[in-house]
Amino acid sequence: MHITYSSVRDPRWVSEAKKQIHCLVRFDHIPDEEVPFVADPNDVEPHGREIFAKCAAGEFGPVAECIPAVNDPLPDPDDIQKPDAWPDVEKFLQDANAENANGTDRGCVLVWTSMIDELLRRIIEAFLVPDTKRSSEFFGHNGPAGSFSARSKIAYFLGLIAEDELRIIDKLRDIRNDFAHQYGVSLADSSYAGRCAYVYKTMCGEGVRFPPRLQFTSACGSLVTILVRRYDHARRTRREPLIDDLPLHQR
Repeated sequence: MHITYSSVRDPRWVSEAKKQIHCLVRFDHIPDEEVPFVADPNDVEPHGREIFAKCAAGEFGPVAECIPAVNDPLPDPDDIQKPDAWPDVEKFLQDANAENANGTDRGCVLVWTSMIDELLRRIIEAFLVPDTKRSSEFFGHNGPAGSFSARSKIAYFLGLIAEDELRIIDKLRDIRNDFAHQYGVSLADSSYAGRCAYVYKTMCGEGVRFPPRLQFTSACGSLVTILVRRYDHARRTRREPLIDDLPLHQR
């Protein structure tokens, strides 16, 4: 679905980093109300990138300064050392955007959830004691962290993701499992539309008036952003090997 809009007003920077812009948008498929919207230059949807560019260019008036955040539990994205994670994420977002534009609902579900699965693997691996050989066994198909479900639970029990993040991951994984084993299914089907609305409202907090596919991909995009930041935290708090110089029989 191609999203169009008729008006944008009250643009304001989301943070001092000036990477996103909050504004009020009147979308053509919701003509009777203005919707709070966060425009991002890396949005997976074309209308998000377009609105950001036009706001930044001053087409909807000057962009107001941000309102300082209070008690933000996550670090500012600009304080994160990104080279290890962001190049892959940006490449993925390009692929996901192509799938969103031209692919099927099944393709979108599998592409987005595969990225979430991979990020969970990287979060755990970045935190654990570095050991290449044992790591490949640990994350292998038959290893303790060889599945999407196992990785999400391990990340939670290690304190690497929050409990509400685990709940959303479980919701998305349930949808992924259905789509991976069925053909001809659609996110607009009654059995999935409600779940798409739930994850979208929980992750984006903007209501549930968008089509199910856009709700699903927007929720996944928000979660990916959080997981990249969790990866940075895991990398900075990595466990070190325990070294004891005493022989085993003397410990």
